[in-house]
Amino acid sequence: MPFTGGQAAAGTATSSNVAGSASSVTLLAANPMRVGFTMFNESTSIVYVKLGATASNASYTKQLLPNDFWSSAMLGFNYTGRIDAIWASGVGNMRVTEMSA
Repeated sequence: MPFTGGQAAAGTATSSNVAGSASSVTLLAANPMRVGFTMFNESTSIVYVKLGATASNASYTKQLLPNDFWSSAMLGFNYTGRIDAIWASGVGNMRVTEMSA
């Protein structure tokens, strides 16, 4: 994997829109080549995002408020595993971009 400035360089960026759901959905599958991600909550509902499988309002890593943004840079480390989410009410979309080497 190429490195620049001590960080892995991304050669590919893949964007997707994930529809809001009242049951847990996968935002990103595990990807060992992932060097970063960004997420934008484009809904009117809180979204509970979990680093790992099966998000719920009691089992999550980060709450994203409506129009909230989150990125792997905010974690302070690179996470390449599965990322799931669940909406407080299944409306709107999550705009996701995954950067890979």
